[in-house]
Amino acid sequence: MNVMAGLMPEHFLWEMRGRVAVIRLNRPERKNPLTFESYAELRDCFRGLAGATDVDVVVLASNGGNFCSGGDVHDIIGPLIGKPMAELLAFTRMTGDLVKAMLTCGKPVIAAVDGVAVGAGAILAMAADLRLATPEAKCAFLFTRVGLAGCDMGACAMLPRIIGQGRAAELLYTGRTMSAAEGERWGFWNALHPAEALEAEAMALAERLASGPTFAHGMTKTQLLQEWDMGVLAAIEAEAQAQAICMQTEDFERAYLAFVAKEKPVFGGNCGMRGPAPAPPGYLWTDEMSDESFLSWPFFEAQHRALAKELEAWASAHLPVDHGDVDAACRGLVAALGAGGWLQHSRGEALHERNL
Repeated sequence: MNVMAGLMPEHFLWEMRGRVAVIRLNRPERKNPLTFESYAELRDCFRGLAGATDVDVVVLASNGGNFCSGGDVHDIIGPLIGKPMAELLAFTRMTGDLVKAMLTCGKPVIAAVDGVAVGAGAILAMAADLRLATPEAKCAFLFTRVGLAGCDMGACAMLPRIIGQGRAAELLYTGRTMSAAEGERWGFWNALHPAEALEAEAMALAERLASGPTFAHGMTKTQLLQEWDMGVLAAIEAEAQAQAICMQTEDFERAYLAFVAKEKPVFGGNCGMRGPAPAPPGYLWTDEMSDESFLSWPFFEAQHRALAKELEAWASAHLPVDHGDVDAACRGLVAALGAGGWLQHSRGEALHERNL
């Protein structure tokens, strides 16, 4: 676990706005190209974000009207000419490691793209979880135009999943520019916004995510990645386990209590194991019984609903509303339920009165 607020990178700009981190490349006079150094520093930054306790969402923003023009022709492409295979492979693996770090950082990443996002810049946008752009944005996977294959930094695996195999093949073979309108229509851009509103829209989306159940968001990001190479049955099981973990979080409990109190939940993002749920102020067990929304739970069958109705009638006649001492009340309730014959419907040999 680490804190990122004090990060002082040399090769990109870093800003914290609450629990949202804003990253932008800082060579606007050249449309923000990447260098060997910025690749490595961004990779290390996203690796650090995986354990960051003070960041919930990341925004990759534009700078000076452009997002990123890819690898710098003079600082990267030129020096790569003539290098031995071992050094070339070390470089291409490093660029891929940046994408891996983005995918595994555990935080939703939002790309806010204005102007050009080409080459590795298009890859950065592609690797984000959500992508916003301006109507003027131009995106191109132009690797073939510099004599390279379209299969760079995971493009052949990821792009078809976003826009479809045929469209991805066209862009990766030809290197042509995808217009903003095409990108929105194909699902690459989640939304288009005027340039003057782009960053505000990205921040609004980021703040919305940061105010949500952030542990659960991290779980969603993990499953979106891991289920790429799972079969459907394995994915369903993985999601069952992931959801059961989320049900142990305090945010799940907060949402329940807010629902009962007819309030909007205020999430805290913590993943700590919760204890017995405290009742909201002024809450009586009869409130929930009269609401009866639990009867619509999908795992309730006809016999469960019938049993709930019988138990409601019995409880109304035999159980006190004011519990007073909770532990003593729990023991008394268990004794009363046993005397009333209701414990025959429960399972398990070691049943704690609080759980009951």
